[in-house]
Formats: sequence, structure tokens, C-alpha cells
Amino acid sequence: MLPGATTAGPAPSQAVHEAPQIWNPANPPTPHVDPFEDKRLSSTAVPPTAKFQHNVALFAEYDGEHLQGNKTWATSVTYLNAEQRQQFKLTVKDGKIFDAEGKPFDTRNGKTACFGGGAGKAIFVMDHDGNLYASNYHAPGKFHHSSFLAGQPVAGAGEITVHNGEIQSLTRNSGHYRPSAAQLEQVAHNLSSQGLSNFVVDQKIQ
Repeated sequence: MLPGATTAGPAPSQAVHEAPQIWNPANPPTPHVDPFEDKRLSSTAVPPTAKFQHNVALFAEYDGEHLQGNKTWATSVTYLNAEQRQQFKLTVKDGKIFDAEGKPFDTRNGKTACFGGGAGKAIFVMDHDGNLYASNYHAPGKFHHSSFLAGQPVAGAGEITVHNGEIQSLTRNSGHYRPSAAQLEQVAHNLSSQGLSNFVVDQKIQ
């Protein structure tokens, strides 16, 4: 359960007992299986022109979490509009990841992520067109994975570790979305196709 939650979150699925490994884009893709389909909000079909087809909707228990007096949190969660989310957009150039200001992205100041011990990680989501958004700020009841796309479905979500623009690792830890292994691979494929390599893809979930 996420720290600070006022209601019980979904029961974690069984952890995937695989040692984190360096991403190999030649690995055969993992079938997209969603064991939480019945717990999610209904969502519109992914556009046929979308770059990534495996998307999952928000867990239904978080519906309306951005509204005052919502049933999930004592506060309202920030939902960004299209203009606001641009300040969290990451880009890849010359083998490195850069933030919206053009500076090498770095997660070593990320002290508020809820999973994996928190420090040194940032939360991220990827939309169906492959746009990646991330933040070193993650506060229960205030700013979550759902904040970036205003509660809309995602093609990937989890935590990312980056040192001076160089990606170290990816996870699929997200209590709001519980993405599949196939979705994490979508994110890894997207990054490797842009020239990033030698990063760990950790399929364990917490």
C-alpha cells in the first residue's frame, strides 16, 4: 500500500522472481497479460496510429482523486493539462536523457518515490505515442503517476534511475496503474530505439 493512503490499495500481484538484467532489445517480446483488467476504469480504444498498443487504464479506486473531497485521499491529486505536462517531458539526444530545460536528467535528488526505498528514483509514465514524462517529486495524495496524463491510460509507468543523463534502470512499480511486463518492455524498446543502452530492466514489482 502506498504510504499515506487513506484507503487500502489493490492487493499486489505476485512478484516476478527474475534478477534485474541488462536490457537486450533482441529478447522475444513478453505477451501482454493484464490480471487487473476487472479493477480498472473502462477506457477508449488505442488509436490504430498509436506507436504503442499495450495500454492500461487507471485503477477504478482512484477515479476522481483529483477532485476536492474525493473518497481516496484527504487531499486532491494534481492532474496536469497538456501544457503543464511539458515541464516534465524527457527527450533523448546523443545517448542521454534530458529534461524540459535541456539539462541532463538526474534522479539522485529524487527523495519521495514510494517504491524501492525512494531515494535516487523518479516516477515516470509513457503515453501511447512514446512520449516520456518523469518527476523526482512523488507525494501520496498530491502527485502520482496519474498526474502526468490526468488519469488517462498509459503505455508504461514505473520508476526510472538516471545519473547525469545516463539511464541506469527501469521498473514497473506503480500502484495507480500496475503495468504489465510487456509494457515495461515497450518503454525499454522505445529508449533503446533512440540509442540508449546498457540499462537494467527490473521486472520485479513491489
